[in-house]
Amino acid sequence: MTDLLHRLGFTYKRTPPVPCPADAGAQADFLDELAVLEAHVAQGEAVL
Repeated sequence: MTDLLHRLGFTYKRTPPVPCPADAGAQADFLDELAVLEAHVAQGEAVL
């Protein structure tokens, strides 16, 4: 596709990624849930 654009005199520029705004409340809730999960995991198991 970029070859065609170049032959026609156009350029292709990838747009830069834009991060979404962080939600502090949701992050705190997730960390609380993660702490509970990690407390109930057996030694050597992973939390996915």
